[in-house]
Amino acid sequence: HRRFFGRYDAALDTNPNGPYWLRESAVAELVIESLRFCAEKYFHLWAFCIMPNHVHVLLKHQPEALPMSKVLQSHKGFTGQVANKLLDRTDQFWHRETYDHVVRDQNEFDRIARYILNNPVKAKLVEKWEDWPYTYAHPELWS
Repeated sequence: HRRFFGRYDAALDTNPNGPYWLRESAVAELVIESLRFCAEKYFHLWAFCIMPNHVHVLLKHQPEALPMSKVLQSHKGFTGQVANKLLDRTDQFWHRETYDHVVRDQNEFDRIARYILNNPVKAKLVEKWEDWPYTYAHPELWS
């Protein structure tokens, strides 16, 4: 799975055909606000990166919260509907499937956090991850 994901993610970073709806600041900000809203109720948000054509999120699901499949369905439904209005379009916004992965230990957590934060650097969008406006790292991420 890790090799497949690596190849798939690299293809997303170099895809010349888009769609690149998430590079629109209003759409990226919409996704960020929805993630923050969901984080207040359903999960602890550790990191995210909104790329021009995909999103990475590192979170810890709250045990008493709705199942993650329901949370993501709601998040994607809401953001897709509003993003389509912002972009004056009506077609499907999000890919139907998501790629999720259970983090099993601290080393893997740290590796995934670095991967998410460095995604815009790897895609040559910025030189430092901190310069990408649609990246977030929880203040306690490595403390």
